[in-house]
Amino acid sequence: LRSRDWKILLTGSTTHSFLAGDVIMEEGTTPDQITHIMLLKEGKAHLERHGMALRRLGTGTIIGETAMLDSFGRSSPLCIADTDCKVEAIEKQLLLSVLSSDAELALRFFLYVSEMLIHYQKKVDLLSRKDHKSISKLRTIKASRQTQPTINRQQPVLRANQESRPTADPKLTRDREFRTLFGFKDEEILIKEYRVHMVAKPLDTLGILFVSQNHTCFFSKLLNRKIKAVISFDQISQIEKQKLKVVISYEHGKKRKLVL
Repeated sequence: LRSRDWKILLTGSTTHSFLAGDVIMEEGTTPDQITHIMLLKEGKAHLERHGMALRRLGTGTIIGETAMLDSFGRSSPLCIADTDCKVEAIEKQLLLSVLSSDAELALRFFLYVSEMLIHYQKKVDLLSRKDHKSISKLRTIKASRQTQPTINRQQPVLRANQESRPTADPKLTRDREFRTLFGFKDEEILIKEYRVHMVAKPLDTLGILFVSQNHTCFFSKLLNRKIKAVISFDQISQIEKQKLKVVISYEHGKKRKLVL
């Protein structure tokens, strides 16, 4: 996952601190009881079930990820902080909503979770083997890999008319354009944009509705006429669907409505 992905996923998250020995997640919690997915930002922790240690958790580990993957209702293990920890709690339904709106982000997220689970499963399989020869063979292979000389692979030679240019991420470019358009700081990340009609007198206006981490924005340009609206989430009092229209009620000095 990229740094931009984490900023989007952690939108609306809350930070919780735990001391060494504190319980981060109770044992026996079923997937339907888990309301938040947690990301271990600082510190170390471990999972155990029925008093038996399962695995250790480090910075960047997701806690409660099986609640999004396990449809069989298997309960969660006990999660205990080994050191002082800081955890970001993300509401599960909000996280699923964000992932459903961005297929590429969802793919990267579930690949990340899958790699974590595969890595954990490999360790479990290794520990569960009673064949001492298999473990000794694995140690021998690891030792031989460490002693092998590093192979220098020659990079392919570029032709005279070719240049090595890094490809820019189009989403990062769109983030910069969005911040420049509305005058936001570098931390604001664009999550989604929609082409909409704003219902206004005398004529409806075609424009783009932007949804970022902290704002809902509207922009329209027709000939020399520009319409720009910036609404903070804190200002929104109600979002209502009326037949084919969406009405966003907000307060900006006085009560206003944005009808789309």
